[in-house]
Amino acid sequence: LEHVESGSDVVLTIAATGRMSGTVALRGAGPPEDFTISVYDEQTGFRRNDSFFRTGGAWSLAELPAGTYKVKVGAGGGSAEVEAKMTAGEDTTGLRVELVPKVTVRGTVVDLDGKPVPGLSVSVSDGGAAYGAGDEKKLNITDAAGRYEVAQAPTGKVRISASPQNWNGDDYQHTSMWSVVEASGSVVVLPPMRVTKKRVKQGDTAGDLGFTLKQAEPGADPLTLRCVVAVVRPGGPAIAVGLVPGDEVVSVDGNDVTGASRYLFHQLTNVVPGTAVTLGLARGASVQVTAGAPP
Repeated sequence: LEHVESGSDVVLTIAATGRMSGTVALRGAGPPEDFTISVYDEQTGFRRNDSFFRTGGAWSLAELPAGTYKVKVGAGGGSAEVEAKMTAGEDTTGLRVELVPKVTVRGTVVDLDGKPVPGLSVSVSDGGAAYGAGDEKKLNITDAAGRYEVAQAPTGKVRISASPQNWNGDDYQHTSMWSVVEASGSVVVLPPMRVTKKRVKQGDTAGDLGFTLKQAEPGADPLTLRCVVAVVRPGGPAIAVGLVPGDEVVSVDGNDVTGASRYLFHQLTNVVPGTAVTLGLARGASVQVTAGAPP
């Protein structure tokens, strides 16, 4: 309970909790020997996870508050996500989850001009483990043509990450973007992933553009997020060129930052003081903001 006056009496009521349970099985096969369960309520932020070994696919999670949960299951042979509702103090039982077989993900990593970027380590994550990072054959390291391959990758909505092998280098930035891996076959080819070079070198200080974006609502789809201006700081660079709260940024220096490309916004606007950045706005205008010193 928040905003309580000092000295007043308060009664806190702990809501009744319930239990969620069910079974897990691989599509066309039996239960996995070991698997993990993760439940997440996007509205409240409540999260719980556990691992199960040789249970015949049976699982159970106790003391869950009421809510609508995304239930993620991961095993060596597959993964799946379902939705389940819990009411206060009641049990949700008999939830059967069928795991979709994992796939091999292939794709390319390119720079903003479409040229291949070799030597980056690529991984695929569904919010749990990152697949590809421990590839002994190094197929997840982009080759001279920017190509990579990640075996045993999960399907559904996933995060694709590309990182330089030398994290302290001054070349390309660590990049993460959301994508959808369809369970349409054993091999899935993704669209090219664009990465940018670091605009702030190791040891340098990032500049200030004088505005911040609106934060995403809980549970918002990361593939549909928009770059909407929430705050324009008085006396800062952005207000001087006419940027106002509610403006939507759709491009940075001519590069699209909408939808699945939204991840590029922060990379392209992370610049040193004195750097001019051109913002394309949804209202049809464009403004050039020159980064100042941090406030």
